[in-house]
Amino acid sequence: MATSLASATVIARWPTSRVLRALALGATLAVVVAALAVQRELFGPRLLGQTPRLWGAVAAAALAVWWLAGWALPREAAPPEVTLPARTTVRRLAFGGLLAGSLALLTAGLALLYLDLTSPLGARLWLLGLIGLVATFAAREVPRPRLVPRQRSTADWLWLALAVATVAAAFALRLYRLEAIPASFNNDEGETADWGLNVLHQTLLWGQHVATPSSPFHSGWATNPLGGHYLHAVVMQVAGETIFGMRLTSAISGAIGVWLLYLLLWDYVRPWAAVGAALLMAVSHVHLFWSRTGLLQSLMTALATAMLWLMLRGLRSSGYLSFVLAGLLLGATQHLYQGARFLVPVVAFFFLYTAVADRQFVRRRWSHVLAMATSSAIVFAPLGFWYLAHPGELFTRTAAVFIFSNPDYLRGMYPGKDTLGVVIEQLRRSIEGLAFSGDGSLAFYPPRVPLVDPVVGAVLLVGILGFTFSLRRPERVLVGLWAWLTILIACTSTVDPPPMTRLILMVPALFFVVGVVLDRLGRLAEQAAGRRGLVALALPLVVALGYAAVWNYHVFFVAYPRDFPTGVWTAAGNLARTLGPSSKTYMVGPPELYFLNSTVRFLTRGLAGDDLPEKDIPVRERGYRDGLFIVSPALPNALARLRAAYPNGQLQEHRDSRGNLLFTAYRVDAATLNAAAGPDAPYRQYDLRFGMKGKGFGQFENGRALAVDAQGRIYVADVGNGRIDVFDAMGRPIATLGKPGTGDGEFRQVWG
Repeated sequence: MATSLASATVIARWPTSRVLRALALGATLAVVVAALAVQRELFGPRLLGQTPRLWGAVAAAALAVWWLAGWALPREAAPPEVTLPARTTVRRLAFGGLLAGSLALLTAGLALLYLDLTSPLGARLWLLGLIGLVATFAAREVPRPRLVPRQRSTADWLWLALAVATVAAAFALRLYRLEAIPASFNNDEGETADWGLNVLHQTLLWGQHVATPSSPFHSGWATNPLGGHYLHAVVMQVAGETIFGMRLTSAISGAIGVWLLYLLLWDYVRPWAAVGAALLMAVSHVHLFWSRTGLLQSLMTALATAMLWLMLRGLRSSGYLSFVLAGLLLGATQHLYQGARFLVPVVAFFFLYTAVADRQFVRRRWSHVLAMATSSAIVFAPLGFWYLAHPGELFTRTAAVFIFSNPDYLRGMYPGKDTLGVVIEQLRRSIEGLAFSGDGSLAFYPPRVPLVDPVVGAVLLVGILGFTFSLRRPERVLVGLWAWLTILIACTSTVDPPPMTRLILMVPALFFVVGVVLDRLGRLAEQAAGRRGLVALALPLVVALGYAAVWNYHVFFVAYPRDFPTGVWTAAGNLARTLGPSSKTYMVGPPELYFLNSTVRFLTRGLAGDDLPEKDIPVRERGYRDGLFIVSPALPNALARLRAAYPNGQLQEHRDSRGNLLFTAYRVDAATLNAAAGPDAPYRQYDLRFGMKGKGFGQFENGRALAVDAQGRIYVADVGNGRIDVFDAMGRPIATLGKPGTGDGEFRQVWG
């Protein structure tokens, strides 16, 4: 009997013994080594066909080791609850007044926007209402300043300083040669920049013949409204309407995203693990690309990270502020990119899961969830008004990338396969892209390298399944849904797997997993060997972080610019921009080259230019500008015609860094151009475009005639509005003269 009791005691103590902890640590490290072994760095592409099986085997072993470590480690403490200040009568009255005022502003603003999405007053009231809503809950819940600040240990300050240094390094990496890497300013960047600047300056939108009032809530790139382009345009007013200025918004968003990842991890892992994961995302070559490109994905990803962080903080507080802010961000992401729609099922499934797992959740939290949904709907509302007017456009972009609505794509990529076979093949290609071949779409980031470095890939393999099945941890459930739902939707049913234009949304989730795995390794080492175990783990961890940084730096800053130099559109646009307003650019080479390409359109904004068919040389046009002819290599006869028409022109070949001929530039002075054009050639190029169609100040309907006075003021006969509109020499409105009528100072009809 005594022997049996002794055996039972040993068995009871076994799970918490150092032997088991050491075993769990050893098994985890063995899986890490195995995970590294299946990376390209060791075996190369010859195992490409076996990648899914190898990854599956290592991931299954890692899951077993994760459970073993779970038995060996003591239970982790939950993050502390957030305490709120006591609600006094004054606070209640202030809250009620602020809330009523904010809702009144929102109601008025949304009513005006429903009637007219271009209403400036409606947009201002809507924005003021949103600010008031946040201020209302902040005044209700933010505690008064502490008289004695919370004491921090030296270690706390050290890790905080390292986190700040990591974010600073992330920002520096995103600013370094920002205008030159990526070398090509792609067409989607040009579309985003052009649309944002046109809306901001209220100038002629692409596809319009007459400028009309516009707003960020109108249709933009890809037929759907994308208001984020407006923010890019605003930043460019400070940083300059240049490639650098256009990309700066993404760079700032990328650095903020690194900081938000650190904050998201800080509540759940040790500071060093949070800093390590943030550093790995800061140097990630994929994250670098999307946060150095003038597109909307970087801003969308940062806002998504902030939203999920606020949701998790809200679950640890009885207040509403975090949920309201999370709802505002969820609505805001929908204005940035169609891929943000993936966040809606992530949030919905998370609340559904929490309601099932915690029977008290609905009773305790229904009002918080309602506050988040309501604030999200308020932000989304202007976009919703546009979709109400254009219901057919809601899923236009979705249908364009959804493989099962593209039978030609299915027949070309997966001949003879049924639906299940297509899905499996899509997932296989996605795994191979992650491990070997990179982004499935070559249109944006074409390097054929793994999407994650070997260190991150190994750590993900070690922890992804164990993390996913940690169903008792709300933060892991939410981050798991963030990663897996995005992957399952994008990688199984959309074109070009893995499609990083959509998958970039869940990249922070992957690095959250990395932070949790690093923390788990540290806890195992500490439990098995005390502080000595942590010290022993520190050296290989620092080496791994350094290797990951060097690997990513070489991929993005060395190999990428070398293998993918400046493209023809960027080089042509930069050349025209360099010559400035004293030259007019003629693109000789449609369809290979054309002036209204979106990249050229942005880079030559405000400059004169046109397309020129080869048969129209010499140009039948007079003017005061010199001529810059950009000739496609596909049209060698055009050069001969130019030389014959303008024998004294200057010829220069433009090649990329690999020696490929992009185009030939032929420069001709204005006198030579006019002489060859002949005395009866027309003036075709305008010098100033101003005003827009409408009835407001600075707008006119059916401008019939124009005159200029000695001071350079411009007078427009506004037939439609029955008045004369006056503009300064730069096209800025300064006055209106008269109005329709028969009295003094009124016009019965304005004709000329």
